[in-house]
Amino acid sequence: MAFGIRTTGDALLLKHIQMIIARAAQSDSMAWWPDDSLTEAGRFMLRRLYPFAPGEQAKRLALHAARSRHDSAFSDENVLHLFRIDLTCTPRCKPNIGLVVGK
Repeated sequence: MAFGIRTTGDALLLKHIQMIIARAAQSDSMAWWPDDSLTEAGRFMLRRLYPFAPGEQAKRLALHAARSRHDSAFSDENVLHLFRIDLTCTPRCKPNIGLVVGK
């Protein structure tokens, strides 16, 4: 069975699940991998580095860290994991290569 994002609702739901996993992985939560982008310390630094959109940068960094961690755990590029799913995917597309950041 092919996997694909069929509706905007599917893409939003998947993005929320990705963010839940990325948030749970933070050092002040489950600490699954080294990442502080969504912690208070991360927010402190990101407000100084990106004064116009620190929250968006925090999400981008957290998703990038999660993607990197999952990519290293599943080094075979043919393996589809939560952070390789293309959020603009049709049922027959291949996993995305870039990072997609939602609102």
